[in-house]
Amino acid sequence: MSDIVIEFMEFLLRILKLFHTPQRECCAVVPIQNRYEVWDIDSNQFKDFILGRFLETNGDFPSNSEVKKIISRLRFEALNKGYLREKDYRVAGDDQRLLIDIGDKKGTTVKVSPNGWSVRESSVRHR
Repeated sequence: MSDIVIEFMEFLLRILKLFHTPQRECCAVVPIQNRYEVWDIDSNQFKDFILGRFLETNGDFPSNSEVKKIISRLRFEALNKGYLREKDYRVAGDDQRLLIDIGDKKGTTVKVSPNGWSVRESSVRHR
């Protein structure tokens, strides 16, 4: 594997938060502008993200075999070093609060708790 690909993988491991579900789905928390989104590592959307970031940082696209190696490494990291959790689908929470993603481009979230509700920029990682 080339030094460029190794360096790019290290970059991805710094900016992504990787996890897996109890069903062994591998996911990445991806920074998108001012918010975070959760994408399946095996999705076309995530592959497009990798291609775009590689092009931005290296001025060219990686080969198909390099993309496969990058995705394989990220899957390994998600399964073996990433945390275990369920995916949230636009609604998340615990016994103290409920967080609802309203679906706008800013990632606005409504937080509902026993003390009332508020609207805020999202820090929730909805899928």
